[in-house]
Amino acid sequence: SIGGHSLKAVQVGARLRKQFTIDLALRDLFDAPTIAELALLIQQRQQQTLVMPAIIKADRTQRLPLSYAQQRLWFLALMDPHSAAYNMPAAFMIHGELDINSLQQAFTAIVGRHEVFRTRFSATNGEPEQIISNDKHFVLQQAQADSDDELTAMINSFTNTPFDLGNDPLLRATVVNLAGGRHAL
Repeated sequence: SIGGHSLKAVQVGARLRKQFTIDLALRDLFDAPTIAELALLIQQRQQQTLVMPAIIKADRTQRLPLSYAQQRLWFLALMDPHSAAYNMPAAFMIHGELDINSLQQAFTAIVGRHEVFRTRFSATNGEPEQIISNDKHFVLQQAQADSDDELTAMINSFTNTPFDLGNDPLLRATVVNLAGGRHAL
């Protein structure tokens, strides 16, 4: 009756989720506007919801097995090491001045934060495992193209180059400098 707004509702919803380990949508708070209705909704959700255990970080001193998706990728790479079928390429045009150092720092920050970009695969006694590098530095490649046709050829070459899952990091990027203050990432 005194009103409310979505920011407060998001905060309340987050606290309720944490306290009661339930799935609660923002709309639920507006559909159950009284304490009694909200208590009933929480009870219903607790009965419906299986409480999931907290995610615990794996011990990095022990062997790290591959996830199912990683196993599939590893197996397919063994079957056809020259395939780039699972590459996820993207190309972006950048117009105007580009601060390469800032871009380099941004990629390094992402790689430092996300282990998956520092992971390679290895096999010990025939069992694949993840090897996570402690090196958090990212190498941003640079190239030059003199025409749009040359750029297209470079993009095709980059996107069709397979990853060596045993040696390569799982992320790579190249900035191609073009005429007229344009760049392709």
